[in-house]
Amino acid sequence: MRTLVVWAFCFGVMLHHSATAQSGRDLGWLQGKVVDKETGEPLFFVHIDLVGVKNTCSTQTDFDGLFVARFPQELISLKADLDGYLTYRNQVDLTKGMVDLEIRLERMQQKP
Repeated sequence: MRTLVVWAFCFGVMLHHSATAQSGRDLGWLQGKVVDKETGEPLFFVHIDLVGVKNTCSTQTDFDGLFVARFPQELISLKADLDGYLTYRNQVDLTKGMVDLEIRLERMQQKP
């Protein structure tokens, strides 16, 4: 009996998840590279925030400055943030399904 209850619970969770999940057709791809504006060197561990109408997502660049994310196909706000650099903000249109970006972060001016 206990096994049946556990199985029914798991089935219910899976059914709920499949009913509320975004379908793969409704998701767009956002990929890009983040580099230093002056040197063109890739920047790693840049924090990327994506904000849409109902969803939010965060990701981070790898050692080559690359990132990738899947997000609902809509107009989203993108923010790229790394200590020592000015925060980058932009609107991105994912309604076409795939967007490829190059983000150039500018260093903060150091006070003498």
